[in-house]
Amino acid sequence: MALDVTDLGQTLGIQSASADLYVELLVHGELTHKKLQELMDKPQDTIQMGIDELLEKGLIFSFEGTTGEEIFHALSVLQLEERLEREKKSITALKKLIPQFQQQEKLGIMKYEGWEGIRRVYMEILDEAIRTGQPIYALENKLSSSEIGEIFLNNYVEKRKMNKVKAFVICPFNEEDKEYKEKNQGEFTEVKLIKDFNVDANINIVGDLVMAFSVSPQQGTLRRNKAEANTWRTLFEFIWELKKD
Repeated sequence: MALDVTDLGQTLGIQSASADLYVELLVHGELTHKKLQELMDKPQDTIQMGIDELLEKGLIFSFEGTTGEEIFHALSVLQLEERLEREKKSITALKKLIPQFQQQEKLGIMKYEGWEGIRRVYMEILDEAIRTGQPIYALENKLSSSEIGEIFLNNYVEKRKMNKVKAFVICPFNEEDKEYKEKNQGEFTEVKLIKDFNVDANINIVGDLVMAFSVSPQQGTLRRNKAEANTWRTLFEFIWELKKD
């Protein structure tokens, strides 16, 4: 999936041109102003404005080279991920203080679209599991080959394991999900493959939350409903015990 610098700029709170410059520094490493201008083929003023914005945001840093020329390097992806994670936690804490967001949670349903929306809801499910200490029950089908992204899936699984959140996953018996089981089966992940088991929508249940989405179209819902979550959990456990390996 190609990187959209406009989306990246909105995420980081910077102009698209600055996001483009940040990516160039990540890809090529330490670069001078002159080298950046050569690589990007943009006017000197445009490069300087991007540098100024990135320096102000703390997304790049500069130091003096051996010849006295200023050299720039970018904040690493891991450092950026840590920063965004801290920001997310701060926003979550703020929501708990603001009545309008508390009211939205009481409504109990949220609709979302596109892969970015699906990624955000997966993290909501994981946060609920961490908060409640409950396992995640999941009905999944070929998720590893979807456009949700291998990097996102790997980071999601690592965060889940790091927080000791267990996942029970039921998948149809196909080659892709067989590979998924071989890769992920372990202390915090149990995968059961069932023949002739059709799954058109992926579903996750944890705590009082039920998440469901379809790949075509890319849309779904996240619902906070204790009765519905308990019903899905009962059905999942019945299927799990019925189809013993």
